Amino acid sequence: MAILDGCSGKSWTPTVQERPCPTCGEILEVFTKDGVVTEEVTCPKCGLVIEAGKAFPQ
Repeated sequence: MAILDGCSGKSWTPTVQERPCPTCGEILEVFTKDGVVTEEVTCPKCGLVIEAGKAFPQ
């Protein structure tokens, strides 16, 4: 089945990014796929919730 994973398998894998919280600047670990957050993230410092299925706020 590895042959079938090839390039198309990579497009389904989310990437991990360290992004600053748009409210307080705390560094957050965010999983994204095609610029969209794949897991809900809550800032431990200010409590801002970034919902899955939305673009990371600027």
